[in-house]
Amino acid sequence: MSETNKTALDYAKMGADTLIRKFTVEELPPAKRFHYHQGVFLSGMERTFLLSGEQKYYDYIKAWVDFFIDENGDIRYCDVREFDDMQPAILLFNLYKVTKDERYKKVLDRFAPVVEKWPTNAMGGFWHKYHRENQMWLDGLYMIGPYSAMYAHYFDKPYFWETVYQQMNLMRVNMTDPKTGLLYHAWDDSKVVDWADCISSNSRTSQ
Repeated sequence: MSETNKTALDYAKMGADTLIRKFTVEELPPAKRFHYHQGVFLSGMERTFLLSGEQKYYDYIKAWVDFFIDENGDIRYCDVREFDDMQPAILLFNLYKVTKDERYKKVLDRFAPVVEKWPTNAMGGFWHKYHRENQMWLDGLYMIGPYSAMYAHYFDKPYFWETVYQQMNLMRVNMTDPKTGLLYHAWDDSKVVDWADCISSNSRTSQ
């Protein structure tokens, strides 16, 4: 097949095949960390599996997840004070749907109260990390938003729909550049961190 005849799925498969060829699941960087780097790679691989039906992609994802989750549903190398380390949880929904393996649901259920109790700024916006006090970052919503929406959908937990909406709305109201309509990367409600202070002189509040 010539380069001009390749489809988006062909390129996705080439990327996924390269990843599988170069790294065992234990070595997938950053090694020995349940982290968004792998979660981003593997969520793309999951889409490639769903579109292509090629079992090797599903098997690689499952092997990676099973490296971190033991027989009791406990998860290794995961820091739940960072949404970065919770992002790969999106991989567990399809695995649970296919296998009904309760280990996966235990992890998903264990993350839910973490989200519910997450520290927030004065307006209710999630801190990006426990050590990023009052800072909201766009990638924080990417890390935890899909998990929250999927958890709400799979397990009939409407609170998590409301949580996603609240966080999205706070970002839209307080992080949008009025001149371009684009969103700033971060916002510090307390205005302590200068680089993340993107509120104009006319203070904006949540709608």
